Amino acid sequence: MPRKKKEPEKLPRRKRGTGTVHQRKSDGRWQYSYMLNGRRITDYADSYEEADRLVLAAIAESKRTGQKPENLTVGQYLERWLESRTDLRPNTRYDWGLIIKSRLAPLHDIPLSELTRQPVQDLVNEWIEEGLSPGTIRRVYLVPLRVAIVDAIQDSMITHNPCAYIRFRIAEQLEDEEEDSQIVLDIAQGQALIQQLDGHWLRRMVLVALALGLRGGELRALKWKDIDFEAGTIRVRRNVSQVPGQEPVENLPKTKSGRRTLTIPQFALAELKQHKAEQNELRLKIGTGWQDLDLVFCQDDGTHIDRKAPGAALDIALKHAQLPRITFHGLRHSAGSILIALGVDIATVSKILGHANPAVTLSVYTHMLPGRDSEAMEKYNAAWGS
Repeated sequence: MPRKKKEPEKLPRRKRGTGTVHQRKSDGRWQYSYMLNGRRITDYADSYEEADRLVLAAIAESKRTGQKPENLTVGQYLERWLESRTDLRPNTRYDWGLIIKSRLAPLHDIPLSELTRQPVQDLVNEWIEEGLSPGTIRRVYLVPLRVAIVDAIQDSMITHNPCAYIRFRIAEQLEDEEEDSQIVLDIAQGQALIQQLDGHWLRRMVLVALALGLRGGELRALKWKDIDFEAGTIRVRRNVSQVPGQEPVENLPKTKSGRRTLTIPQFALAELKQHKAEQNELRLKIGTGWQDLDLVFCQDDGTHIDRKAPGAALDIALKHAQLPRITFHGLRHSAGSILIALGVDIATVSKILGHANPAVTLSVYTHMLPGRDSEAMEKYNAAWGS
């Protein structure tokens, strides 16, 4: 009879003011944290008992000495905060590190406790004058600062939120309500792009992106076992992240809704069948140099495609085809807008794109619903007998 697996011991619940202790999955060490002089201190021990003893001793010592809270600058806080966020994915940690180091540099020398809304607003104004869209500022450049400030408020390091009530327009800007919209391709432009990519390694990848709105990381992690050619379906079960200079890492989707099974349109299914046949021929040609990772879209040796390669190749193709310049992620937005233009309901589009709920889809694609108000009024008139 197989021996029953021993259940892990449940750690005792810690009282308020005694710090936190947990075991790291990466190396098995015990990490303990506590607040000292207005900032979180983290250290490590070899056992729970040792970590518990050390954290209690450190807290007692800080209370005994009665030191005044130090006045961390925004730059010092952001650096320590990012180091403490061990839960971030490698890509996110790398991107946020670049933003903190470069984009948020004008805020670095301001004492954290004295950071107000105005310096943040001034920085946002500079970004807008530089040509960055409000959407990019909201969803990219301001994100690490907003998240870090929330943590600082929870740790009683700052009493207010300087990122609240930020305006994403400046007085000199024209009132152009479309400036925050995503540049997307319509069906005809998508077909022109596919034609431009005829014979190019990126062709099938772009085709699937336009057909199903998959993210770049989902496409680069897609495996042949995820595709059921008989049923005509594709399962999205993972994505791949990559920090420059390091090997790609496959992860599960961030949300449950990101794990989805989609029906493949026939035009894309036929291309994928042809792609598989061509890849099998390449495998035989490469021989022992082929690394069998079962990837649908890969380099010539079977390994993951570099993170930046699809975007760089797409940029060249769009330029040659004289099409609007969009990012690779813009193909996903193009897929969503095309589906909406074809009359597909928001709930279905949300499911296809793997959004958490239809409200997210609406917030992104509301501006892509032109003419719906007149259509609604026509139905209203008909109902009233006009």
